[in-house]
Amino acid sequence: MLLSSMAEMISIGTVVPFLGALINPEKVFNHPSAQPILIFFGIGRSQDLLLPLTFIFCVAVVAAGLL
Repeated sequence: MLLSSMAEMISIGTVVPFLGALINPEKVFNHPSAQPILIFFGIGRSQDLLLPLTFIFCVAVVAAGLL
């Protein structure tokens, strides 16, 4: 039950950053802690950011639902 509640908190907590990245993706590119991740995955344009973020968000929500 504790694991399930933590998963729900994570899935709810990912909603605001996900929407923020959809609305203003350039803000993600300007964030210093995101730079190493973007370079590692080879994401250089805001259009390339949409699919991975959507996938991560969906996985978090489905994992919380399954738990």
